[in-house]
Amino acid sequence: MEIDVHSREVFLNPIFWKAVNKCVASSDFLEDDKTYFKYVRKFTKLRIVHVITQKTTDKMIEDYINFSKRFDCQFTIKQLVGYPDGNRYNQIKDKYSSVFYLDKGDYNIYYMPNNTITNTFL
Repeated sequence: MEIDVHSREVFLNPIFWKAVNKCVASSDFLEDDKTYFKYVRKFTKLRIVHVITQKTTDKMIEDYINFSKRFDCQFTIKQLVGYPDGNRYNQIKDKYSSVFYLDKGDYNIYYMPNNTITNTFL
């Protein structure tokens, strides 16, 4: 059976990837994750999800877009819920039309390190 993996975790065992159809990986900073994303693309399809915060710059978004084109993966921008983003989500959404967007209330479930599930980022 093939599975889809949605995670922030890093899985480096090649055997793990044999049953993976697609990986959806969250990324705060592309520079921190490039090597891992290149590794994942050797095994399966990849979708990178970046949650917009006040610290998200246009350069960061452009880097994600360029990376996703170069390594043939999907890039998605997600709206942060329960935490101010300085209107960055709307600004970026107005500027970049070549990416996918996940608005508030659409896929906004957060799996926290303490094994709880919430619909707001704390």
